[in-house]
Amino acid sequence: MSTLFLKSLLSSGIASIALLSSGHSALAQSTDFSQAKQLADIAFGYAIANQPNKAIPLLEQAATYAGGDCFESNAWLKIGVGYRAVNQPSKAETFLTRAVETASYHTEGNCASSATSPSESLLNRTVEYAEAGHLELAVHLVKQVQAWSHPLAMAEIAAEYERAGQPRQAQQMIAQAVAEMKKYENEDLVDVVTANQLFLAATSLLILEEQKDLAKLVIEKSEILSFLEDKGTDVLEDNFEPYQVLDFVRLLIEIDKTQQALAVLDATRPTIQPSVRFPLDEAHSWIDLAQLYSKLGSDQAESTWEKARTIVEQMPNASTKSSAQRALVQAYSESEDFERALALAETIENVSARQRAYGAIAVAYAKAGLVEDANSLVESIGTPDFAKREVIRTYLETEQYAEAERLAKQSDILDFLPQVGSAYCRMELPERVVPLFEYLSETNSHPVTWLRQCTATAFARQGQFDQAMEVAQTVTGPETKAAVLVAIAAQHTNPSNHSAWGRFVQRLPYPLRAWLSPAETQEAVDILDQALALIQTDS
Repeated sequence: MSTLFLKSLLSSGIASIALLSSGHSALAQSTDFSQAKQLADIAFGYAIANQPNKAIPLLEQAATYAGGDCFESNAWLKIGVGYRAVNQPSKAETFLTRAVETASYHTEGNCASSATSPSESLLNRTVEYAEAGHLELAVHLVKQVQAWSHPLAMAEIAAEYERAGQPRQAQQMIAQAVAEMKKYENEDLVDVVTANQLFLAATSLLILEEQKDLAKLVIEKSEILSFLEDKGTDVLEDNFEPYQVLDFVRLLIEIDKTQQALAVLDATRPTIQPSVRFPLDEAHSWIDLAQLYSKLGSDQAESTWEKARTIVEQMPNASTKSSAQRALVQAYSESEDFERALALAETIENVSARQRAYGAIAVAYAKAGLVEDANSLVESIGTPDFAKREVIRTYLETEQYAEAERLAKQSDILDFLPQVGSAYCRMELPERVVPLFEYLSETNSHPVTWLRQCTATAFARQGQFDQAMEVAQTVTGPETKAAVLVAIAAQHTNPSNHSAWGRFVQRLPYPLRAWLSPAETQEAVDILDQALALIQTDS
């Protein structure tokens, strides 16, 4: 799992911390937005490592930030968290309150040019604290921030509780998340659709996090199934958008609710209507329906495939027909009906649609473990790079690492190799990343630099600190190398890396925490000092 320091420090860089003078004393002038966040992050590192005397001056300097930026709330959040870590709760709550208030103000003002609002960004930072093992802190923060994605952040924190071996707290967090989602339920159809979308999004998120039991709990507590049982599936149209219904079926299949999934599919079939304006929508609906029936082993599958084929052949023009054919080829492939998929792909007139159809077949081959067929198809039909990249991703997802690397090392897509390394980092396989560096000639390019940072941090997460430091030494640039060192230091004091006793100790006030805490805190301090020395030398 990625840590707070990896996500916050590495994403923004820490060049401006070079303004710190020797002895860690704070400067007189105010800091800007980036500096404030960076100072607060490194202060938090010192605080968790039981060095409040080093942390407080950095927090004081960060607090001179004047505010005014669209995402200024992130800086106030980090400062508040830092003060909380050095056991100054009054100051902590002052800054945390400011964070929530400024996030709400800027969200209402629609200042963000990105899709993420300031309030949503605060929730993202909160989840990062949970991922870094600071669960009680994350719960304290998430209760204060309000945004439409608030329940989803709670679901992510629940997943972290489950990973930490605290199922009761995980279930409590799910219950609270569902209660938040239900606030959208009223007579307004828009709000009902929003509530259902949140239920589905939370369930999907937990499935992706491999927390199927928590996903089942969301569906159970949402009472969607009991509602359908009481009212009948004919109320689907009144409570779900069409796209939500099939998403709901997919999730029911994932959590082993097959009978309920079949009932919803049977109720959906008669609701699919022809559309002169959007003919592809009808085709996609029948294709999806057929694919889901097949996945469930229903005797309705073959007749539904036949209906889908008929609709595809009746598309009103060549362009929409090629698009519909490509979608049908993909559905056949994902259902491992390769004979029909190949036969249909050959008939597609549009070159781009035909290439994408063959690419979908190659991906399905790879997923099914038919390596020779996948590689042969990719190499023989002149499939564009996008198909090779999708096949590589599939090999990674299915742990066919040698095949993924063989394709990615080809000269025409060598620029994709850092993404292979990134996938290894996410899968906690840093030892597979190291040999890739010899193929990456642009050692100072951003993707490669980031990959070195990621690899060092992944080693540290596994407790392989010697390997982490070795990779860190290959990172060029004092600011970037310092960021890597701070990320490594964080792993020495990450509560999720310790026993229940270690997590308990982290909740104690200083100096009791310093007296009882593991020896790793001194290692963290030494590495933080190295990082700060690098920054100061460069100033």
